[in-house]
Amino acid sequence: MSRKDELRSFVEQTLATWGRIDVVVANAAANPYYGPIGELPDEAFEKILATNLKSVLWLAQMTLPGMAGRGGGSFIAIGSIGGILANTVIGA
Repeated sequence: MSRKDELRSFVEQTLATWGRIDVVVANAAANPYYGPIGELPDEAFEKILATNLKSVLWLAQMTLPGMAGRGGGSFIAIGSIGGILANTVIGA
């Protein structure tokens, strides 16, 4: 999910096979680091941002125009409980 060209290929293959996309569930996540946020390495944070945030934006950009053009569809983004409830090992 964090490689835009591969995500685009996935969407294109889906469209080639089925002709349209009506529902998208963005449910991919990565957490390559467990520990306090003060010790989070830059590389781990970049992986988290690419997978958990950027890929959702890219997937929306690649699929929502087609849904809107047909007058409807559903885009569901799944989040983590870690965004609501504090945790000592998944601060990022």
